[in-house]
Amino acid sequence: MRQVSDDASVFAFRMWWRAWDSSEWLPGSRLLVHVSDSAGVTPEHLSWGTEDGAQSALGFSPDMANCYGHRRAAGGDVVELRGELDGTRDDLEDGAGAGGYEFDTEAEDADGRHPAGRLRLLIDDGDEAPLRWAAWRDQRGNTCSIALRSVSSSGNTDVTDMVTGVWASAEHRHAGEVAVNLVDGTFSKWFAPHSRASLEFRLTRPIEVNRYVLTTANDAPDRDPAAWTLSGSVDGRLWQTLDTRAHQPLTDRHQSRTYRISEPGPHAHYRLDITGNHGSPHLQLAAIRFLTDSGGFIGHRRRAGHGPAAYRGVRAVRAVGAAPLVPLIPAVPAEPVIPAVAAVPAVRESPDTPSAPLPGEVPGVIDPPPAFEDSAPAADITPERPLHRKGTTGTDKGQVTHTVTREPDGSLQVSDGTMSYSLSTPLARWLEQDNTVLTWRQLPIAQGTDLTLCLIDSAGNPRWRESWANTVTTLPPAVPHNHGGPVMGLGSRLRHQSLTSPSGSHTLLHHTDGNLALYCNATHTPVWTTGTSWLGDSWVDLTPRGDLVLRTSCGAPVWQSDTADTDVEQLAVRDDGSLALLHAAGTAVWHTRHHTPCTAAGHTPPRGAVLRRGQTLRNQSLTSADGDTVLHHRAGDGLRLFRTDGIQLWYAPDSRDADAGLTLDDEGFLQIRSDDGTVLAQLAGPGDRLIVVPGGEVRLCAPDGTVLWRQGEYVIDGSDDIVTTSSRMVAPAALSTLLNSLSTPIVRTDFSDDDAWETAWGDITAPRKYHDEDVVLGTTLVAQPDFDGWTGEELATLLSDHEHHVLVMVVDAVTLASPEHPVLVVEVDSEHDQPRSFRATPHALVDVEIQLSIANMDWEDFSESVDPDGVLRTSTGA
Repeated sequence: MRQVSDDASVFAFRMWWRAWDSSEWLPGSRLLVHVSDSAGVTPEHLSWGTEDGAQSALGFSPDMANCYGHRRAAGGDVVELRGELDGTRDDLEDGAGAGGYEFDTEAEDADGRHPAGRLRLLIDDGDEAPLRWAAWRDQRGNTCSIALRSVSSSGNTDVTDMVTGVWASAEHRHAGEVAVNLVDGTFSKWFAPHSRASLEFRLTRPIEVNRYVLTTANDAPDRDPAAWTLSGSVDGRLWQTLDTRAHQPLTDRHQSRTYRISEPGPHAHYRLDITGNHGSPHLQLAAIRFLTDSGGFIGHRRRAGHGPAAYRGVRAVRAVGAAPLVPLIPAVPAEPVIPAVAAVPAVRESPDTPSAPLPGEVPGVIDPPPAFEDSAPAADITPERPLHRKGTTGTDKGQVTHTVTREPDGSLQVSDGTMSYSLSTPLARWLEQDNTVLTWRQLPIAQGTDLTLCLIDSAGNPRWRESWANTVTTLPPAVPHNHGGPVMGLGSRLRHQSLTSPSGSHTLLHHTDGNLALYCNATHTPVWTTGTSWLGDSWVDLTPRGDLVLRTSCGAPVWQSDTADTDVEQLAVRDDGSLALLHAAGTAVWHTRHHTPCTAAGHTPPRGAVLRRGQTLRNQSLTSADGDTVLHHRAGDGLRLFRTDGIQLWYAPDSRDADAGLTLDDEGFLQIRSDDGTVLAQLAGPGDRLIVVPGGEVRLCAPDGTVLWRQGEYVIDGSDDIVTTSSRMVAPAALSTLLNSLSTPIVRTDFSDDDAWETAWGDITAPRKYHDEDVVLGTTLVAQPDFDGWTGEELATLLSDHEHHVLVMVVDAVTLASPEHPVLVVEVDSEHDQPRSFRATPHALVDVEIQLSIANMDWEDFSESVDPDGVLRTSTGA
């Protein structure tokens, strides 16, 4: 709410109330009242209503010493009110903090509308519900009545209908439990197979949301969010924390709860980072609604002796400035910079447009141009002419399944039917390159391929592709360098990695969002960046010709130093706070400005693959000895482990605080710790060192090398066969394949008949109809002869020691012998002495894997539905 100006008094009343059947007056909340237009208003009568449905009315004595009236509460109860003047703004210690509204107004008479000055209004009765309407009569006989309205077209305070794009870090597409359900006005829920997730919402324009509502889903209270942070952004890059909650008791089903934002501001993007729930490994919500306060009012006023006149107002400029944005993704101008690409004209004229109507056309009516089909130059996509792709199989055949549309700000809005997201204006402009088109291609992901939006050149090569958590990018070979050191030579590369100056005072870090930034380690702030935080997945290399180039994940240059063929030998991060390309003699060919305030040494930086006791990883990286595994930290983005193809193997959810880093303290405890020493999360310990090992794992080790804690891929040391808990021998390579399956493992344990195997496997992996979609079983095949003859119980017992999977599926002799090919499904649960199991036909197996792997259904939902022979043959998604 706006702060009321100081040019008139705010009346404060001590209030009491009593019920109809009582003679006792009970103390109530203090009432603050202020009304002024062109002059101060001393009210004689005042009535008002709030958003929760409560209504009140008061009459005031001529000297404003007391008041009397009544109130109907939101629940319908009616009580009497009385009050005594307790002071005015001048003698109230906290009067300056009172909230209210300010409107620039206009009145309408026979000559039309004309400015009517500023209306200032404050009615604070202690109810958190916003004011919806008010009416008053002053002591001079003037009357006024207003109804407040929001900035939405309907005037409703709920502006959720202004959301045009929704993105989620995870969702359950096969079951239709996707993020767009949160704003569709139904109880269709959003589900994520993680206990932490992020949601982003894009509005049509910046809106000052001051409240938001979360609604729980239909089941599983342990999946309800319990802790989260809501952030706002004007451009989707700079984010301001708006509200943080913890230990929230959302227990009833379809329960809606409203949360107030204490310092709202106009934002076009809102992000909800859910950091905890009530114990489940998964999350769900039915709805999110965004509410705003008044953007204006309509009403009427009547001056004494005159007739009523139409009266309206719009919200005035905020009296107290909004809090400054927190730059989670800094954008310091880079030197040199790429020339901006010209904006796309809204209309392109065609020389072939006929001057006379064609047969069948209506003169004077111009049909909109048809949408582009399958591909188009990015510069040609307009609001009037989007890019479409139609389905080619199943129920989607001939239907538009994917779209790309130009927004008024120049950005591109992308939708695939289940998710909508935005390509920012800078990225959209970069995509407007000559001899290229935007289109969709089947490109590699972690398991197989996926239809992917990409920019293709005239030779058919991708120059950019949309990137997700499962996007696989194979980079060309690079020359090794001293990871975390101060220099990098010709042919070397950075991907999510860092270089740190000799003293540790400055660090160059390649961000996961595509920015390349030089940090002062004394202040933890960037002193130079390429300004490419809009790019996304990317990499940086120093070419053999001496040019420093920032590239898309497909290798296309986006930013470069333009120093090719100038005898550059290496890139160096220097203690004076500059980044330089150097000759062999150490002379700078190219450099950024010096950062004078931080020439002194910073901290003892971690380098290479190891974080030792007493060291902190902040805006830096650790890289395994072979260069293929990277532990990356950036303040505000968190701690992430990547393998060589760009797949994220692990993320520490508690590490996203803007002032947090990863510390191995003097006693050996591994902690997420803020600048002031507050421990945000303790991960493990005590240990001697944290090390990133080849193969995709980060470990906390004891002095003798014993692994105390590990994340990422399960890396097996040594080459000798390993004795498992079932006393069977298994080769390290086979065990690694099983333990590191990216999805539920399905293990072949019978190798006696290859023809029978091929027939069964073809049946198991054939596309199945599931909720009207063609779905293929999303498992990882483990066909290692080491597991020949293993039972499902033995496999489940082995996996239960590592907690990577909740299920294992087994193709055994029974599967191969039966024409139905029933697969053995075994629960991986260390709490049961005997692993539970049942068999399922390929028709039912898709449903089993999807629902059990994300715990959307319970084991008993399937095991109790098997036929008398122990085989499940039905599917909930059929």
